[in-house]
Amino acid sequence: MSKGRTSTRDIALAAGVSQSTVSNVLNGRCRLPIADSTREKVQQAATKLRYRPNRLATGMFRGKTNMVGVVLPNVGGSFYGDMLRGIQNACMQRDCVTLLSYTQVDVPGEEREVSRLLEHRVDGLLVAVSRYTLSGTSVWLEDMRIDGIPCVILDDRSYSGKMDVVASDDVDGAVQAVEHLIGLGHRRIAFIAGPEEATTFRDRRIGYQKALVDNGIPIDPDLIIQCGWDVDFSPVEERLADLFAKPDRPTAIFAVTDYHAQFAMQWLRCRQIDVPGVVSVAGYAGTELSIGLGLTTVEQDSYTIGLSGANRLFRRMKALAEDPVEELLPTTLIARISTGPCPNPDSFRYVSTGGQFP
Repeated sequence: MSKGRTSTRDIALAAGVSQSTVSNVLNGRCRLPIADSTREKVQQAATKLRYRPNRLATGMFRGKTNMVGVVLPNVGGSFYGDMLRGIQNACMQRDCVTLLSYTQVDVPGEEREVSRLLEHRVDGLLVAVSRYTLSGTSVWLEDMRIDGIPCVILDDRSYSGKMDVVASDDVDGAVQAVEHLIGLGHRRIAFIAGPEEATTFRDRRIGYQKALVDNGIPIDPDLIIQCGWDVDFSPVEERLADLFAKPDRPTAIFAVTDYHAQFAMQWLRCRQIDVPGVVSVAGYAGTELSIGLGLTTVEQDSYTIGLSGANRLFRRMKALAEDPVEELLPTTLIARISTGPCPNPDSFRYVSTGGQFP
């Protein structure tokens, strides 16, 4: 018997049959005239010798590896973790293996990781795009589309019409958040916006504006605070200071993510501005952070994004010629203690910290 991994030759010797018989039994070729007793002997020998089939070699021979590549920007937070859990559950139901790569949110890392997955001959890719993919700095996604490699984009609509997309309905999610604040009596609602390259952020801005217009509230550009990709909140700090130094200050803030909302809450509380007694704050995404903060937020079902994305990929691998599909999943408003009724204007007191944020 050979050393190392058990081979079909080892099983053939142990069962007293030919190597081709072992191959036929282990590959489930039921129509061949092999006696049930022989099949049982082969299976028992394989179990005893702890045989593990070389699925990669078998897949390469058949032209299908039963492996799916998953590309995520990072490992932080529960959002991508839940998304990955959904992907893995869908793959497990089809006896499919996931190969995971994190791009670390840079162009060389993104292209390197995708290249590695394709070198392993994955049957298709599930991609949560990064800011570099969206900015056009990286061209690998367009190359994959041209080459006909099955691919589904998760949580962004930038490639709708070109590739299959599964994402949240962010317009409706933002409408829910803003109408929740309007229902509490708020009319001066500031919005901390994200980079326009991402449709997730762009759609949330559209939803913010739609809710205002639908409720007869004019859109005030001064109430929109624009953020970039970098985790630098100094522009937000400066704009908040300007807004809250004015008589017609906001009574509520809707932030494009829970993390932006967390910054707003810290900024307010450092200036002794009560949340939600004086200013209400709502976020977006439904991360684990929102639970600890008691933050009102719009919950995205990232698990279902992953699950539906994987199922969409399996359909795409069977029907390459079909037109690309966009699937938008519903969101849910989770109201918590960070939002409350619009206060009496006389209750406001602004405490300056000299421009320094602790």
